[in-house]
Order: sequence, then C-alpha cells, then structure tokens
Amino acid sequence: GKLSLDSKINEFFPNFAQPEIDGKLIGAPGHDILDIGHLLRHDSGFIASPKYHDNTVLTNLGQQESGVDYNYLYTQDESEILDKLLSTPLEFEPGTVVRYSDVDFMLLGKIVELVSELPLDEFLDEYIYGPLGINNVMFNPLDKGIDARKIAATELNGNTRGGRVIFWNPRTEVLQGTVHDEKAWHSFAGVAGHAGLFGNANDIAKLASLMLNNGTANGIQIFDKQTIEAFSQPAPLNDTYGYGWRRQGNSKGYGWAFSDHASVNTLGHTGWT
Repeated sequence: GKLSLDSKINEFFPNFAQPEIDGKLIGAPGHDILDIGHLLRHDSGFIASPKYHDNTVLTNLGQQESGVDYNYLYTQDESEILDKLLSTPLEFEPGTVVRYSDVDFMLLGKIVELVSELPLDEFLDEYIYGPLGINNVMFNPLDKGIDARKIAATELNGNTRGGRVIFWNPRTEVLQGTVHDEKAWHSFAGVAGHAGLFGNANDIAKLASLMLNNGTANGIQIFDKQTIEAFSQPAPLNDTYGYGWRRQGNSKGYGWAFSDHASVNTLGHTGWT
C-alpha cells in the first residue's frame, strides 16, 4: 500500500528534477510527471545505459552541448550512486517513447530501499525469498559462501571486452560469481535493481510457480491474481512490454528472445548473460 503505479518519483526524491550543467538545463523535461509505471514500462525517457562506472566516457547526454570534458555521472562509490541516478537526464519526455533503460530498474531498486527502509538484498530475503524457502537466489554469492565453481563464468577478460575497453579499476580476470554488469559491480557494490541476482534452476522454478499459482507458493501468498493481471498487461506504446515483464505480444516482436513459436501471452525477461 506504500506504492502505486502512478506514484511520482519526486514524491520519494523531492530533489529529482531536470538536471543542469554549469547553469544550463540538459535533456528533456518531464521529471515532475515521471512515475513508477513509466519505470516499469520503460517509457520513462531515460538514456539506455549511462556509464556511471567509466571515468573516460564523454558521450553521456548533455556533454556535447555543454562542452563538459569529463563524465559528470561517474562514480565507483555506492554511497554516491543515488545522487548520480537523480542527476541523469531524460532523452525523451516520459510516456512518449519506449526504450529499455537500466536506469529505470536502478531507480526502482532505490525506491524499494527507501520505502522498506532496508537494503534491496535484505528486503528480498526478508519478504520474498525467506518466506518461500528460497536459499539459492541472491546477490554477491561468493560473499555468501557459494563455491564459484557452481556458477557459470560470463566473461574472459573482466569488463575490458578483450582489452578493448579501459577505464579506472577494471576487472581483467574471468568473471565467475560476480555480477557481469559493470555498473552493478563498480557503482552499486553488486546489489542493484537492474542486475546482480544469481540463482539455481530449482529456486527460479519456485519463483516461476508464483506466476502460475496466482502469487502463492510454499503456502505463502506474495501477491494476488489481480496484481499479476495488472503487471502483465501490455504497455500502451508497445505490447512486447508489460510492467516489469517483457511479453511476446501480438506482433511476436520479442520472438528473438522467446522464439517465434511462443504464445502471444508468454511472459519473461532475459538478461545479457
């Protein structure tokens, strides 16, 4: 009852407003109307993937027109990342263009932390994974005693793309048991709304069963049928998006991920790795 799809972002973060550099507003307006629904549907207007972790980036929105010759969104300090999120410009006005953005789920994760007064990983453990008896879905599994050999490796040379990408403090080793996403690792210390969860097949099946059994698993109700219907409805601008979910859609536009044989009602969400 503390959140709704039309809750405005500036209700939680009053300083959320169109950012400026050297006194010049950058990006599109619309911070005052941006809400939870926009973030879940990916029609918020945020740029797709600002490189918070990369001190060398000179291509973030607003840099060319303002003449800034440094990454004004850069941080590898998790205590600073919320301020950087709230300073990230919009590329489009909310509700006008659908474009997947990491920022949407990063910001949702921070809203969960604010409302619950718990770190995101602790909130999930206390209110979802713990009650459901799920012990193998987690952030930062190596810190929880999981053997790296039980986890698929995802990259040979860390975040360098074979030595082609260089920034301060990159990982260069084989990534196995640490989140692949650079922003999640460097700027969020491994716990982020958009990336960082590890899990095994049995426990992911328990989570999937929530959707098949009207939000109930292990005798515990996490949400109800009406919630499932609300979050799986097609987004107004693109029926391959739901609210937090991707959908096959009538156009089968997500067939590259689900295959063209999937039902138009197929729900899911792929990750890069």
